[in-house]
Amino acid sequence: MSVASLVMLSLYAGGVVPPSLIRSVTPRVIEVGVFYEGANVRVEGVAPPGSKVILTVTGSASAEAFNRKARYGPIWLTAGKVRISGAPSLFLRFSAEPVRNLLSDDCIAGNDLDEAALMNHVHLEPAQKDPALRAALQADYVALKKSDGTYDFAGSRIVMGQPSNEGTPYTLEFRWPKKAPPAEYQIHAFEVRDGQVAREASVAIPVVPTGFPAWLAILSESRASLYGISAVLISALAGFGIDFLTTHLFRGKRVSH
Repeated sequence: MSVASLVMLSLYAGGVVPPSLIRSVTPRVIEVGVFYEGANVRVEGVAPPGSKVILTVTGSASAEAFNRKARYGPIWLTAGKVRISGAPSLFLRFSAEPVRNLLSDDCIAGNDLDEAALMNHVHLEPAQKDPALRAALQADYVALKKSDGTYDFAGSRIVMGQPSNEGTPYTLEFRWPKKAPPAEYQIHAFEVRDGQVAREASVAIPVVPTGFPAWLAILSESRASLYGISAVLISALAGFGIDFLTTHLFRGKRVSH
């Protein structure tokens, strides 16, 4: 532990209350309705004097199954399925400057703050004996998560305010990804000092379905057969609705030649 960290710990033990690394999160709950397209999230807090802040937004470990493609001559074909588990369902990382300017490589790896560290948690079933193939599948998984917005390691969007005796206030504004399913997520703050993590704080942010999506979610858990019938009926009604609108919008119109 660094001298600076020891000094901070002695101050806290002596009754000096540290500033809140996370003071507020807006909104406190993200509601998923019929027309949900993600949400704007704002986080505010204070970094103690001489410190910086790194923020992460994470979901619990998830498991997903994918078709694995293999090339046979000039043709790509499905070569079985692979189940990927162990990595968080959501991982967003934010800072005011590049993370490698703030932390040592060992500290970054120890706190799972980069792609390589997260890939260490990715488990494949069936296990891949070929190290190159295993690494390629892990890299493809992370690339897929990046493409749908549920993984982001490049967010240098924390805005630091004017320092005071209390510390330096910061704000973070980001767009919550639409692809993150309803669940409880964690916003985690790391107080960074002298290349190390001196203190941590976290707050939960629930994503909950409301209205019609909430009804469907309850139905899918309690009455699976009724949910299946409802899904078919909803799809059929949507198709009839589109057909009805198309017919009435273009009725009587001729195509000119």
